[in-house]
Formats: sequence, structure tokens, C-alpha cells
Amino acid sequence: MLSVLILVAAAVALVHFGVAQWRAIWISAANQSVSEALQLETGLDADTVRDTDFPRLVSLYGEVCSDKRRALLG
Repeated sequence: MLSVLILVAAAVALVHFGVAQWRAIWISAANQSVSEALQLETGLDADTVRDTDFPRLVSLYGEVCSDKRRALLG
């Protein structure tokens, strides 16, 4: 019975650690600045990137990585 309790506690700790790690990855990704090359190509200002700029970034991805897009679509 004690071994089951230890196993459950370890599993809960592992899940907790996984969630904390996932959040840390997203927070660090959100804190990355926009590169100068991307700013020049899209005309975006790194300090004022908004959700309305997303279509412009998607279209740039479609232009730059068209071969990957075809591979993903089938």
C-alpha cells in the first residue's frame, strides 16, 4: 500500500513539474523580442505587435515556407 502511495505522489509531482515547465517555456517564448529581419520584412514595430498583425505574419510564413505548407497539407 505504501508503494502505491509513493507512486501516486511521484506521478502527481511529475505532472505538476510538467505543467510548470510548459508554462515556463511559453513565458520565455513570449519574452523573446522580434528580430530585425522580421521587422523589416513585415513592417511591424516590435514594441506594438498586436493580434491584428497575425494575418500578416501568416502570409509571410506562406511566402517563405511554401514547400513546408504543401507538405503539411498533403
